[in-house]
Amino acid sequence: MSGRLGNLSLHQQQQLQQFKELLHDVLETHHEDAVLLQFLRARNFDTKKSSDMFRKNLEWQRRWKVDAVLQDYTPPKVLDMYYGGGIVGYDKDGDPVLLDPAGHRDWKGLLYSVKGSDLMRHSIWNMEKIKVVLEEQSKKLGRRVEQITMIADLEGMGPHFLWRPGLEYQKSASADFEQNYPETMKTCLLVNVPGIFHHIYPLAKFILKEEVRQKLKVLSGNWKEEILQYIDADQLPVHWGGTQTGPDGDPKCLHIIGEGHGTKVPSSYYMTTKELSSKHCVTHDISRGSSLKLQYHVCNPGTILRYEFRTKHYDLGFSVWKQNDDGSIDEILEKQRYNCQMVPEDGHITLEQPGTYFVKFDNSYSRLRGKHLSYCIELINPGENLEDTNQENTHNS
Repeated sequence: MSGRLGNLSLHQQQQLQQFKELLHDVLETHHEDAVLLQFLRARNFDTKKSSDMFRKNLEWQRRWKVDAVLQDYTPPKVLDMYYGGGIVGYDKDGDPVLLDPAGHRDWKGLLYSVKGSDLMRHSIWNMEKIKVVLEEQSKKLGRRVEQITMIADLEGMGPHFLWRPGLEYQKSASADFEQNYPETMKTCLLVNVPGIFHHIYPLAKFILKEEVRQKLKVLSGNWKEEILQYIDADQLPVHWGGTQTGPDGDPKCLHIIGEGHGTKVPSSYYMTTKELSSKHCVTHDISRGSSLKLQYHVCNPGTILRYEFRTKHYDLGFSVWKQNDDGSIDEILEKQRYNCQMVPEDGHITLEQPGTYFVKFDNSYSRLRGKHLSYCIELINPGENLEDTNQENTHNS
C-alpha cells in the first residue's frame, strides 16, 4: 500500500490513529490526515519518530515565522537574480516541475552577499510558494497533489562545488527540507551531468539522506529526449528540451529561472567588509574546544533579545535557551553553526516568558582553531524602540 489516503493497509490506518493520539495536544483543524501521513511515510510509519518530527516542525515553523513568510518577506535583489530556479510546468502525472540550475549556483558569491539565515529564509519562501502551487493544482485536478518533480541541471559544476561553507549550508538546508517538507520530492532528474560528478557524488552522503538519494535519477547524455518520458515538451523551456520560451523568445525562460543564470554574483554585492552596526560591541577570544556562555535575567514578558556577531576567521556555533526552575531547558534558538566570518549574523527573538536565559557561542567542535569573536547582545523591554536601546549583559563563562 502507498501509505496515502484511500490506499492504507489496516496497520497503516491503526498507526495513523495512534499518531493522532500522540499529537492530540498540538493538532489543529488544518492538520489534515494527508498532512499527517506525509510525516508517517517519512519515518516508515514509526509513530514515535513521526511524532518527534512533527513537534520539531511546529517549533521550526514558529521560530522562522513560516505562516507569514509569503506576506512579510521580500527577496534581496542578489538572491532574486542569482539564486535561480522556479516552477516551469507539470509532469505527466500533473505534479509541478521545479527546474533548479544547481551546477551554476555561485555559493561563494551568495554566502559573501547575504547572511546564512537570510539564505535559509529565502529557501523557506521558495518552498512555501511551491506549497501554494501544490494546493492550486490539487483544486484544479480534483485530487491531492503533494509532490514535485525536480530537474537539477549540473552544467557548470566543478571544483568550486567543493567549497566547504557552501557544502555545509547545502547539508543544513537539505536536512531542513527533509524534516519540514517531508515527502515533497517525488523524483529528482539530474541532467548535464559532468565527468567530475562521479568524484563529487560521494559527497551526497554528506549532504543528502539515503531516502532522498534514492530519488535521484541520472539521465544519459541524450537527456533532452529521455526527459520527455517524464515531462511533456510544452511544460519545459526550449533550453531544457521543451518548447517554452520566455519574453522575446528567451529559450531559458530566465524570467522564471533567474536573470543571473549562468553568471557569478558580482563582487559589488559582497558584504564581507560590513562591520557590526552596534556601538556596544564586545570582543572575546574563544579557545579551541571551548565556548562562551552568557546569562540574562528577563523580568518582562515580550522582551526582545537582539543579537549581532561575527568572527575574524572561521564559523561559530550559536544557540539560545531558557533555564527553568526545575532544571529543564526550553530551546529558543537551536544550536547551529554560522559562517559569520564572511557576513555578520544578526537577528532578534521575542522572549515570551520571564526567567533566566542563556546565549552560547560554541566552539567546542573545533579541535584546532580558536575564534576571535565580536558580538553585541541587547535586551529590549516591550515598548522600547529597537533603534534606541541599551545593552544589559550578565556574563557567565
